[in-house]
Amino acid sequence: MEFYTNQYDVGIIIGRFQVDKLHIGHQDLINFVINRHKKVIIFLGISNIPGTKHDPLDYECRKQLILSKYPNLIILPINDCRDDLDWSFNLDKRINEVIGPLQSVVLYGARDSFIPFYCGKYNTQVLNGEGNLWTGTTIRESLKNQAQNADSFRAGAMWQTYNRYPHVISVVDIAIVKDNKLLLCQKSYDKDEWGFIGGFSDCKSQTLEEDAIREAKEETGLELNKVEYVCNLKLDDWRYRKNDDKLHTTLFFSNDFTGYPVASDDIQRCEFFKLDKLTENNMVQVHKQLFNIFKTFFEKKNA
Repeated sequence: MEFYTNQYDVGIIIGRFQVDKLHIGHQDLINFVINRHKKVIIFLGISNIPGTKHDPLDYECRKQLILSKYPNLIILPINDCRDDLDWSFNLDKRINEVIGPLQSVVLYGARDSFIPFYCGKYNTQVLNGEGNLWTGTTIRESLKNQAQNADSFRAGAMWQTYNRYPHVISVVDIAIVKDNKLLLCQKSYDKDEWGFIGGFSDCKSQTLEEDAIREAKEETGLELNKVEYVCNLKLDDWRYRKNDDKLHTTLFFSNDFTGYPVASDDIQRCEFFKLDKLTENNMVQVHKQLFNIFKTFFEKKNA
């Protein structure tokens, strides 16, 4: 619905502004609102999961980005909500806290903005820009491969890593057994030690069992028909000892498979070993505890 927006006392912009600098679309939007209202407020959306591709910058960083060009604007946060109705109610409540009792309000958003999801009491207006100028996602995508030789760029990268929660990195390992022989693998840096078949979980997978079946196929060519849960464990992986992020594995067991193992992917060798001849000393350091847990599991299962 079109209406005369300059009849409203307060113009409010709702956006995320997750960009490295204000592009022409942002400036057109802000200038349009400034030219029509004596009081202009920008509410910046705040994600519950910061430091992601969709929300790489925190509130203060984006606030300073806008104030550096528009120092007289009022910049306030508005938190994301699971429900559009709750978000709309919270936004209206925040607006009421910062406007006068008799002031009229209109809300502005760019293309693909909050407006289709807003169900509060204020009028809204969509301002469309040209092409991708209004698409923060497009801008972030264009920056992902543009490493800059600048102190500020390096400082920003370090700031980002220090201002995120440590991650638990999920991996799977698979104990594949045939005729009381355990299939183990060896990588180029393992020397004379061996480890379980396994790899990283995939965000696209629906279950860890799916990850285990995929990794067995990728690394050995075996088709696992069934896997059984054994345990889960935090791994003391040497690659992560100096990092806050840590590996957590889920170990599965399978003796139901088809095919013959052939080393593939990042595996140099894979062989079956008699379980009763194996000890933790045959295993890579990170899998020693895992091996002992599995051996106990297997002995109980076959008692």
